[in-house]
Amino acid sequence: MPAASLHAPNDALAELLAPDGYYKYLGVCKPSPAAESSGRSSEMEGPSGSSAKEDTLDEDTVKKAYRRLSRKHHPDKPGGDADTFRMLNRAQKVLLNPKLRQQYDILGIDLDDDEEEHADNNHHDHPDDKKDGNTAQGIVHEIASMALTTIVQLGVRTPYIAFTILKQARLPGHSLLDMLPPLLIATGLLCMFYGRVVSVGDSDSPDAGTTTAPSWTWLFWSGEVLVIAMFTFNSMSAIPKTPLVLSLLGIFSALTALWFRGKFWNYVIVLVMEGLLGVFVALAFPVMELILEAVLNEKLKRVGDKVRAHHRQLEAYYAAKLQQRDH
Repeated sequence: MPAASLHAPNDALAELLAPDGYYKYLGVCKPSPAAESSGRSSEMEGPSGSSAKEDTLDEDTVKKAYRRLSRKHHPDKPGGDADTFRMLNRAQKVLLNPKLRQQYDILGIDLDDDEEEHADNNHHDHPDDKKDGNTAQGIVHEIASMALTTIVQLGVRTPYIAFTILKQARLPGHSLLDMLPPLLIATGLLCMFYGRVVSVGDSDSPDAGTTTAPSWTWLFWSGEVLVIAMFTFNSMSAIPKTPLVLSLLGIFSALTALWFRGKFWNYVIVLVMEGLLGVFVALAFPVMELILEAVLNEKLKRVGDKVRAHHRQLEAYYAAKLQQRDH
């Protein structure tokens, strides 16, 4: 928190800077976490749960106390102080903002680190926008979005690129290189078609039996490698296309094609695994975000308890010093 002033702070400023000082100086009862949660649930349920709001923070009381104290500490008034008035404004903002108040209740002190939050500035003018400050996505949510996008874009980007190339092909100035990805995929599909397994036999002579071509051909394998490599290449939007990356892509495609071998159930297994992985990412990452937030709040609560205990020890120490000085 920036330094308030170079001179010794007055009693009002010292009380505001103390742990839980916003509540004490404004004369507002600090609600318990259980009362806060019950108050939120009663607001969602409707008027039938209005009795649960009695123990929650009363915003009207905060506003009345702020108006009364702001007239007292205004810099233009006799005895007013600019630093105390600024801290009083900050106290009103924190107590009326659910997210900042939650952080203040956990730590007991105001970190004053929300200069980047523009949505909280108009909170008092727009009471319906209480959740505007909570729209910022956490790092866990960003990781979940990236993972889910990586899973989906493998099959989505190739049709999109083909559509974009087809649309740009009608415009003047296009080159053959722009048409290369869909042409290579088509070539790979043709190789897979002509290299597929076929059954050969003489239907007129039942004794002749039926002969089957080899269950795996190099033509089919090369076409499958080409298709897998192009699908994966088209999904690499942010990865640099260096020779090392292209070599690793070729090795990956060759090994993957050796496992697929054109078998239908192998493709089904991969699609099911991608679907399950997508569902897992969509469901697990929000839960992980909640768990991480709970662990972080618990750690901050311990820090806040230590700050409050240290403040009480300092108060007792200086009170004992004053008593010794008086005697």
